[in-house]
Amino acid sequence: MKDLLVLLALLGLLCALWFAHRAHIRTVSSLAALAARNVMFDLLPQAVVLLDQQRRVLDCNGMAQAMAFSLQVYKNQPFELALTAWLDLNDGGMIETEHERFLLAFRDGRKRCYQIVEQPMAMGDAGYGRVIIIHDVSAMHHMLEAVREEANHDPLTGLPNRRAFEARGGELMLSLMWPFTVVLADLDLLKHINDTWGHAVGDEALCRVAALLEKRVPPSAMAARIGGDEFAVLLPTTTAQQAHTWANEIREAIKKEPLSAGHSIALSIGFAEVTGPEQSLQGALAQADQQLYAQKAENHKPAALRA
Repeated sequence: MKDLLVLLALLGLLCALWFAHRAHIRTVSSLAALAARNVMFDLLPQAVVLLDQQRRVLDCNGMAQAMAFSLQVYKNQPFELALTAWLDLNDGGMIETEHERFLLAFRDGRKRCYQIVEQPMAMGDAGYGRVIIIHDVSAMHHMLEAVREEANHDPLTGLPNRRAFEARGGELMLSLMWPFTVVLADLDLLKHINDTWGHAVGDEALCRVAALLEKRVPPSAMAARIGGDEFAVLLPTTTAQQAHTWANEIREAIKKEPLSAGHSIALSIGFAEVTGPEQSLQGALAQADQQLYAQKAENHKPAALRA
């Protein structure tokens, strides 16, 4: 904040010098001040755009022009129109909160994030214009994205975790796009695998299941790891019957992927269809869980006793 106040004070001085130039004060001292202004203005590390009372672009510094905000193109244009044109040029968009505006754009093949800070600028008898300061906050933005990604993904398999799964499920509940189906899949005998061949093989089994689910889910669906040996899938616009067919395909496919230790992988799967707002995501998960454990119990029976 202190650095920003110093920058704003410096900009205030620069703006006063700029308007002295606009008033055509041709004294030796003003020419020297103008030269100093040009050097200081263009050496500022932030992009700066000056606007008149009608919010039209008056001038911008070298950093703004280095961002392809061309004074030759945008001068005398309303700033919002110029900004929209610049965003279109850079495949960008804007995020606005109650107190802040951020620009997201792609430059030099990289995603960049800029924060816009706007302050009034005295214009003498002409009233007040505006100073627009555009801060490159890409490093902080990328760091926050990495933290968010880590908070919402399972570090072993790379799949979304329970937090992300429940957030996506909540979105589906609010979208009113019925039906959708919740699928739960449990890796059978994970403890036996860990105890017999070691946790590295157990981790391999979990990653094999995760990779298969991620490969086999439709583009609009989400597969997640929500517990130790438990996975969940959200299948939008999918009935229970369609989910049953999909689950059988997954069960058969995973059997064809034996582990490095030679042990085969098996899944127990349960599912529940959500058909309207009278149901809840948690209720669907509980219903799918009951079906899953009924199937797990069936799978562990001797073959002669299975239904």
